[in-house]
Amino acid sequence: MLGAGVFTRIPSITFYPLVILVVVLGDPFLGAAAVSLFGFARSVPLLAFGGARDGREFTRWTDEVTTWQPVAQLLNGLLLAGLAGWFATARLLAVVR
Repeated sequence: MLGAGVFTRIPSITFYPLVILVVVLGDPFLGAAAVSLFGFARSVPLLAFGGARDGREFTRWTDEVTTWQPVAQLLNGLLLAGLAGWFATARLLAVVR
């Protein structure tokens, strides 16, 4: 983890809600699960680009991904919000029991 973005540039706005979620959850295991899922989701493009055989194919894939970037950002935010709700509910249910 690079830190909280004070001295580094964090290119994903969903990083900050993730940090807030981890703090609010107060459970290291739920926090680790949330961060792990976030990290895996951020690595998916790298796994996809790893199959490029040459520069032209990489450029074609980059152009395709750039076209879908707004959709990916929306899905990223929705997924993070859904996970936040799920983890918060799990935390609340654990407190009630």
